[in-house]
Amino acid sequence: MLLVNKKVLCTFIFIALSFSQVIEQVNTNSNDRYVSGINGLSMYVNIWGHVAAPGRILVNEGIDLATLLSLSGGPSKGANMKKIRVYHEYPHKDGKIFHEIDLTNFINSGDRSNFIEIYPNDTFIIEQTVWSYFIEEVNTINAFMNLINFYLNLQNLVSN
Repeated sequence: MLLVNKKVLCTFIFIALSFSQVIEQVNTNSNDRYVSGINGLSMYVNIWGHVAAPGRILVNEGIDLATLLSLSGGPSKGANMKKIRVYHEYPHKDGKIFHEIDLTNFINSGDRSNFIEIYPNDTFIIEQTVWSYFIEEVNTINAFMNLINFYLNLQNLVSN
């Protein structure tokens, strides 16, 4: 009985290892424009700036901008959705290598008419609004001033 269990266990391990070889290995440093896999063609795009998870993302071909932003965790609070810059590796079909997209109409109405087609190695830059940056810096200065105030109060207590 023990011998049969060992055979069953070995067979199970062999089958599991065989299926594990089917899993696609993706090289994130690849210079290929497209990566083929189980779900069809995929491509890498770059998202920089004021989003929850900036970086290089592997996405399916045909992805739209709203889905791409969602995969990056969405725009952070204070992101400038009026000026999303897109740099293409090669000129877009309209001949441009650079686009600027205003997503406020999409945010307000769901209208995707100003979305552009996304190509491999496109880089999306979402900047922070000036007001949001100012508020962040005021908070930094405020924290620094509170530390100085704490230090001076502590020094005053020690000297009295």
